[in-house]
Amino acid sequence: MDATTIRTTCPRDCYDACGMLVKLSADGRINVVGDPEHSVSRGALCGKCSIGYNGVWRDASVRLTRPLKRVGPKGTGRFEPTSWNEAIGDIANRLNTIRGRDGAGAILQTHYTGTCSLIAGSFPLRFFNSIGATEVDPDTVCNKAGHAALQLMYGESTRGFDPRTIDGSRCVMIWGANPSTSAPHMHQYWLSETPVPKIVIDPIRHETAAAADIHLQLYPGTDGALAFAMLHVIWAAGRIDRAFLAARSQGWEEIEGQLAACTPAWGEATT
Repeated sequence: MDATTIRTTCPRDCYDACGMLVKLSADGRINVVGDPEHSVSRGALCGKCSIGYNGVWRDASVRLTRPLKRVGPKGTGRFEPTSWNEAIGDIANRLNTIRGRDGAGAILQTHYTGTCSLIAGSFPLRFFNSIGATEVDPDTVCNKAGHAALQLMYGESTRGFDPRTIDGSRCVMIWGANPSTSAPHMHQYWLSETPVPKIVIDPIRHETAAAADIHLQLYPGTDGALAFAMLHVIWAAGRIDRAFLAARSQGWEEIEGQLAACTPAWGEATT
């Protein structure tokens, strides 16, 4: 790598934290490209970032390029430019004043979309945790349920399974997801390069479903019926690992009592 190329990481709102190379030319021009040595993105950047980093995000006429400090009453829209040192110092002084007067719990830290990436999200959380601030969980009901499920399945909720382990799979099942759009790196490399059967369960015939070996295009809202029909087949064949379920699951006894009626024919009619 020559002296005019800087290796860095995309800080946008995405878990992949894609690798980037920032190329600085002698005349001051900047060109941002994907880092081919990054283990996840492998040189690719999403359309939003490849356009943004090389265009509109560097256009000083349409974005802020320095801190602005309010000089009038709230709502009047009166701001004036200030330096980074002054802005950071002012914020730090205000936080310390509140901590000394009312306690750190009086500081409320809240955030949501746009600050959830590995870099942009984790460092603010660590900062506010270190000073003892109060945090409001900004998660939505649907997303929170997904995190709870991932926590139970994988032991933590922010990463899920390691996509690099897909090479050891004998079958890949994608249930209610479209990684061709929502996780392009996973779809482009791990899924497309893994020579095993791929099953997609989704009402929509999207790109991932079209590329699958089997697309189970069920009716919306019938996922539970499909899951119970699958369980019925495993249960009826005597393939249930009861020791594993006893050690790793909750509520199996309640589910087992309902499986006899959940035949494949019932599942087909329901889904």
